[in-house]
This record gives sequence, C-alpha cells and structure tokens, in this order.
Amino acid sequence: MREVAFFEKDRKGLLVNINAHYLSDLGIRDSQELIGKKEVDIKVLEPFHEMHSIGEREARLCRGLSIQKELFYFHDTGIQQIITTRRYFPTGPIEIRGFYFKLKENAITWDGQQLHILNFYKPIQLNLFRFYVLVLKCRGHSNQSVSNIVCRAESTIRNIVQDLYCSFEIFDFVTIARYFELGQWLNDMTISLLEKHYLTSSTLEKSRA
Repeated sequence: MREVAFFEKDRKGLLVNINAHYLSDLGIRDSQELIGKKEVDIKVLEPFHEMHSIGEREARLCRGLSIQKELFYFHDTGIQQIITTRRYFPTGPIEIRGFYFKLKENAITWDGQQLHILNFYKPIQLNLFRFYVLVLKCRGHSNQSVSNIVCRAESTIRNIVQDLYCSFEIFDFVTIARYFELGQWLNDMTISLLEKHYLTSSTLEKSRA
C-alpha cells in the first residue's frame, strides 16, 4: 500500500490527529504545530480552506462518505492535485476521519498483460477483461446486463465483481465509481485498448461521457 496522508478532526473542525506523511507534505516536523488548527489557520493551506470545507460539509450532509478532487500544497513541489476521502462519524470525539493521495500524471499503465491503476490509494492490477467489467459496473450496469454485453455467464460476472471488491477493499460500486471518475481510469489509452479487444469507439465514448 502506498503511503497516504491521514487526518482526523473534531466537531469544531480542528485537527486532532495526523500522520507523518501529512507532516512531510507540508514540510513540518512537529505535529504540535498543526494539532488544534483548521486549514484556514495553516498558512500554506489557507487558499484551499473552502475547497476542504466543501468535502466535509458533504460528508456531514450525507452522514457518510465524501470523495473529492482537490488541491494541496506540497512543500517540495508546490501545489498538486489530490483525491481526498472523508468519512463522517456521528458519535465520539472524532467527527471527520480522512486521507488523501496524490494524483499521478499517468492514471493507468499497461504492460501488455495487466493494467496497473495508479490513481488510487494503493496500486491495483487488473487484466483487460476485468477492467472492461469494472467500466460497465461503474456505468451502472447490473450483473445481468454486463453478462449480456460481454457474452459471459452471469455467475462469472458475479465472481469477477467479488474479486473487484476484494482488490479495491471497497464493497459498493457507487464508491468505486467515484474513484474511477476522479482518477480518470477511463482515458485515451484504456479506451484504445478496449476498442481493440472488445467494442466500438461509439460505445466507449458513451461510457466516458
């Protein structure tokens, strides 16, 4: 698993827990410089405070999960895009618990046999057919619909879906689809591969829209 920056906030929006990766991104050694502060109180993060707040309001509103593409300041490289995940906790001293990871310039690579998904909190390897099923599921198709499209038994599709859940360690396609969209897993390269092996460009462009 790649290193991710982890943080926790209380009901006032104050940081109460952060990991070493978060500190490293800001170029700060002592966590006490950040504990008890909001992003708006941290000079390098102040320009992005409203962006961070939107994600937390969404998590509170849905009493669940918020996944946002945002900007973050990294002390060694400047401003970069990240995907931040925040989860709302209705009870206890911690209200928001979250993490973020940097977006890679190349969302996915292909080695001739496997696709390597890099824009996720850990690298994921999938063969092209499983990625095709992933694309269709992220576009809202049922297992039966996917089965009809790819001409495989529905039981085979169910097994692939279960394997995808285990690979991503996420057990609903609404959440997986959010990472799929924000991480740009369906791009010119993956469209070209799917066109070559499975379907027409018009079908994929509809999936991409």
